[in-house]
Amino acid sequence: FWVIRLQLLLAYLATGLHKLTGTHWPDGTAMGIVATDPTFGPLFLTDFPLLAMGITWAVLLFQLTFPIAVWWPRTRLLWMVLGVVFHLGTAVWMDIPEMAFAFLVAYTIWLDPQQLARLRSWFPLKRPRAAVAGTPPAAGLWH
Repeated sequence: FWVIRLQLLLAYLATGLHKLTGTHWPDGTAMGIVATDPTFGPLFLTDFPLLAMGITWAVLLFQLTFPIAVWWPRTRLLWMVLGVVFHLGTAVWMDIPEMAFAFLVAYTIWLDPQQLARLRSWFPLKRPRAAVAGTPPAAGLWH
């Protein structure tokens, strides 16, 4: 688990540091440029350049601070919630769900057993109904 944790932290840190070497991320125009490409969108950002600039810097700040924030329980959950929003956004608007869900699955290794139990209670999975009367249902994913 430690190798996966470190890989996740290095991915965020390397991505954030790399973005600092260019011009579009530090000057806040990156998301506005991405929004003009119909493949990635979201196109409405082109009408709100200040919002695009804010999102650009928020992404950069998130990626650079995540490797630090997850070490402390008080900031870990908040940064993970921000990460869920970030990765679901990239899954929907940039059409890269595989990467988004890979990162989100990796988040679970940062949670302690009580947090995992709480997370499971938020998304209860029901047992499937038996196909034939009298046969017991198959074990659910969480049972």
